Amino acid sequence: MIEVEASCTTPVLTSGAGTTASGSSFPVGTTIVSYQSTDAAGNSSNCNFNVVVTDATPPTFGATPSMLGYVPSNACTITAPNYPTPTDNCPGVIVQYVSGPNPGDALAPGSYQMKYRALDAAGLFSAEQTLNVTVQDTIKPTITSCPSGVNVGTTVGLCTGVASWNAPSVSDNCTGSTIMQTAGPVSGSAFPTGTTTITYTATDAYANTATCSFNVNVVDSEPATITCPSDTTIDQQPGQCTGNYMYAVPVINDNCGGPWSALFMGGLAPGDFPVGTTTNTYTGSVGGTTLTCEFDVTVLDLEDPSIIPPANVLASTNSGCTATGVALGTPVTADNCGVATVSNDAPASFPVGTTNVTWTVTDNAGRQATSTQTVTVSDMQAPLVTCPGAVVVNAAPGACNAIASFNATATDNCGASPSITYSLNPGTVFPVGVTTVTVTATDGLNVSAPCTFTVTVNAAVVDLNYPVTTICKNSAPILPSTIIPAINTGGVFSDANQTGTINAITGAFNPAVATPGLHTLGYVFAGACTSHDWFTINVLPSTTNTTIASSCDSYVWAVNGQSYSASGTYSEVSGCNTAVLVLSITGIDDNDACTLDACVNGVAVHTPVDVDDNDACTIDACVNGVAVHTPVDVDDNDACTLDACVNGVAVHACECG
Repeated sequence: MIEVEASCTTPVLTSGAGTTASGSSFPVGTTIVSYQSTDAAGNSSNCNFNVVVTDATPPTFGATPSMLGYVPSNACTITAPNYPTPTDNCPGVIVQYVSGPNPGDALAPGSYQMKYRALDAAGLFSAEQTLNVTVQDTIKPTITSCPSGVNVGTTVGLCTGVASWNAPSVSDNCTGSTIMQTAGPVSGSAFPTGTTTITYTATDAYANTATCSFNVNVVDSEPATITCPSDTTIDQQPGQCTGNYMYAVPVINDNCGGPWSALFMGGLAPGDFPVGTTTNTYTGSVGGTTLTCEFDVTVLDLEDPSIIPPANVLASTNSGCTATGVALGTPVTADNCGVATVSNDAPASFPVGTTNVTWTVTDNAGRQATSTQTVTVSDMQAPLVTCPGAVVVNAAPGACNAIASFNATATDNCGASPSITYSLNPGTVFPVGVTTVTVTATDGLNVSAPCTFTVTVNAAVVDLNYPVTTICKNSAPILPSTIIPAINTGGVFSDANQTGTINAITGAFNPAVATPGLHTLGYVFAGACTSHDWFTINVLPSTTNTTIASSCDSYVWAVNGQSYSASGTYSEVSGCNTAVLVLSITGIDDNDACTLDACVNGVAVHTPVDVDDNDACTIDACVNGVAVHTPVDVDDNDACTLDACVNGVAVHACECG
């Protein structure tokens, strides 16, 4: 609405809304419009009026929206939205809260009405508006600590196993979530063998759900058992080789089933069992596992076998003092379960006398019975005597008889030392010649066949030998090389050709005191039967030739052609002749260094060392092996001459004028 106040006629517009003239648009509010009127004289007059523009149009909003929002995963609210922007013909419009949430408020899941209106600068209100806001929670709750699985074994004796676990926990972006088990038995329950699925469901405050599942595995950890009867021992039935045992057939038990009868695999069914041990085997299979059990039924044979021995035996020795190969016969045996073995303790050979032979019968159960048989052996063999070989002894020198020692032996099949009888006993004195001795032996029951041997007594043998038959007179005494009998046994040595040449006790012969020629040496034993022996030695005369020689280095002896380089006395024996060399080796060194020493034909030669320097003006000499050359003295004691030696001649040249 525009209101105009005017009091001027024919005014001239001077101010007001710029240069806006009548008919122009004026802003809301009061606008002063001024006019000025000026006459020709320059006088002026003003008039003013107000143009008042009033806003009569209220603000408006567009179509009212609705809003659907979702809370995030980490919070349970969203921020309330801002109000929509109003429109108005004039600026300065604001939005006013009416009811409901304010923009920027935290809105939890739910439905909200945000009421508001617009107010413009003219104070005009729009119609009240409603913004419908829906907040939804679509985030599922989170389950944590859900078990990965539970594995347990069955409880002993049961086909179930108790499984326990800690319940999982729940978390959510919004408070008020819960979790509960929705499938399977609860923790601590007894579960059947196999797999059971456990499920937990979590629900938040806005009906969002999540689940977790895991398996409880129950394993039958208790093996099935098969039970056999215990090992049993029973007696055989009288007169029988069996025993009766009616046992209960084994069964198989299991915590998850059974019992089941076991399957017979070996042995004997209930009933009669033979003497001895029978192993009975039963088996079965549970869950793929094979079960086996065994038990023994032992039947004892309580009846001994019977035995009647063979008749007693008489035998004679046939192998040493024993009888071998003796036929014993066969015993008569019997047993309720059969005879296993029959044996005896008979030796391979029986000694003289009576030997008890024990027969033993063993039945199939190992029970035994014994009986005795006698074997009597008689000795019917005579001893066997063995004579020594022919005995030969020597009579002592000078004696006509000798004592002979000998020993016959005898063996007997039944004794180590039969009695021996001699026609002439050992140690008897036997005459020179041959004597026959007869020997027999007896074991006390039987006498041996005789044996004989001879005893020969030889007259004493005297034997004398010397190592040589020819000896030089200048030789050393010699002893016999053979003396039979030995010295100091009664024999005496003598020289039939010369007394004093031989030692009567030792037989040592000394040629040095014997005359050249033959000497008959004797060894004689006097007595009833004198014994002796003789040996002849020829003593040759001896000569000695001596050579005395000297040499400066070595000497060759013509007698034997040998060279000697040391002083001494040497000898060479040829037959009974002796050559002697007395040698002196003088050497060639004269201890003079100024001579050259040599040995010429065994004579020392000393040649002076040549020291001549072929200079006639020197005097040459050798001093301790060194050549010394002394100048010739040519001084004439004249001071006015110049002295010199020229070719060995003194020359004196005058220098004084």
